[in-house]
Amino acid sequence: MTCYFRNNRRLFFTVLVVLFYLALLCGAIFWTVEYTRGNVDAGTFRHRALYALLCAALLALILVLPRVFRFSCPLFLQTALLCFVFLALGGGTVFAFYQLIPHFDKILHTLSGPLFTAVGLSLAFPLVKERTGRTRAWYAVLFAILFSLSVGYVWEIYEFTVDTLFQSNLQGWSQGLLNAMPDGTYLHTTARGTALLDTLYDMILNLLGTLAFSLPMFFLFCKKPNALDAFAFSRKQKRDE
Repeated sequence: MTCYFRNNRRLFFTVLVVLFYLALLCGAIFWTVEYTRGNVDAGTFRHRALYALLCAALLALILVLPRVFRFSCPLFLQTALLCFVFLALGGGTVFAFYQLIPHFDKILHTLSGPLFTAVGLSLAFPLVKERTGRTRAWYAVLFAILFSLSVGYVWEIYEFTVDTLFQSNLQGWSQGLLNAMPDGTYLHTTARGTALLDTLYDMILNLLGTLAFSLPMFFLFCKKPNALDAFAFSRKQKRDE
C-alpha cells in the first residue's frame, strides 16, 4: 500500500508539473512571436521571459528539495505550493493575469496568508512535538503566523528593490503619476502615493488571510492536538530511494 501511494504521488506531481511546464512553454512561444512581430517592446519581452524561467526554476526546486534533503512534504502542502508559484509567476506575469483579471494580485496576497501559515506549521512541528495541550498549539500557531507575515514582508522588500533598481512597476508606483515637473517633483493622484497604498493593502490582506487560517487551526489543535501531525514533514528512509 505504501509503495502504491508513493508511485501514484510521483505520477500526480509529474503530470502536474509537466502541465505547468507546457503552459510556460506556450506562453514563452507566444511572447517570442509577439516580440518578433513588434507587438511588445524588448523590456516587456525580457520581463515575461525572466519570470517564465523563474517560475520553472521554483517549480523544480519545490520538487527537488524533498529528495535532496530526504524528507516527505504533506501532499496538500506541496500541491498548494506548486499551484501558488505557477499562478503568481506564470499566470500573473507570463499570462498577464495581473492585467486581465481584476484584483488578481490582491487575491494572491490573501491566499498567501493561509499557504505560508501552513508552511510555518510544518516548520514549527519539530520545535513543538515534545509539548502538549494548549502550549503546543499556541507555540505552533504563533510561529506559523510570524513566518507567514515574514514572507509577506520580505516579498514587499523584493518588490521595492526591483522597482528601485530596474524602474519596474511591481508596487504600482507609476499608476498615480499625472506629470513630472521641471524641478524633479511629480504630480500624483494621492498624497500617500499608489506604491505605499499597494504595499500596505498587500500586507493587510496577507495578515487577514493568515489570521483567517491560523485562528481556526489554534482551536482545532487545542481540541485535537494530533491534528498538527497532518502538517509534519517526515524523514525518508534509505530504502525509499
